[in-house]
Amino acid sequence: MIRVGRFPSQDGRSVAELFVYARNKTVYPDIKIMPLVCPACRRPLEGLYLHGGSRYGFVGNHTCDYCDAKFSITDSDNTVEELRLYHLHPETKLESNLTLNYTKLYRLEPKVWDEVQVLTGYDIYAGPERIQLEQVMDDIETIKLVDLTFYRQQAEEEISKMPIPELPDSIVRWFALQRSMGLDQIKG
Repeated sequence: MIRVGRFPSQDGRSVAELFVYARNKTVYPDIKIMPLVCPACRRPLEGLYLHGGSRYGFVGNHTCDYCDAKFSITDSDNTVEELRLYHLHPETKLESNLTLNYTKLYRLEPKVWDEVQVLTGYDIYAGPERIQLEQVMDDIETIKLVDLTFYRQQAEEEISKMPIPELPDSIVRWFALQRSMGLDQIKG
């Protein structure tokens, strides 16, 4: 995992690629830019991280910025919807595990796509099988013709109160877009 800045999309990196299966109306996000949380002390690490891939599900090892705990990171080996973080205390041998579900954290659950279609007419299932989240947002903003400035301020305020208070800029934009549609309270 490589630490990156808050605005990775400016570097041409997408936060998430979405794999869309129209036949069974399923969207699988493959998350590329993400926050991490230490499984030992449960504090969010500073900055955001670029997922550079895994080998047989093993992403790598990392050290906490705060408690110096060393922990391992694994994924599902295909699309990255969540990461599993493991820490084994060297003295007590107590294990600390934590699963970070980015589909929920980034609000990419199935219910959201259904609501987006109802409210805007945008049908993610009618498009390509692979699409970047940023392209989805561009498409929806074109349909809605909305200025997100006000909603972005609300989204940033909401995120600052979350257990993980730093999210990628594209996700802040996604939250603002959801707020503009009244979707900020939708649960998957």
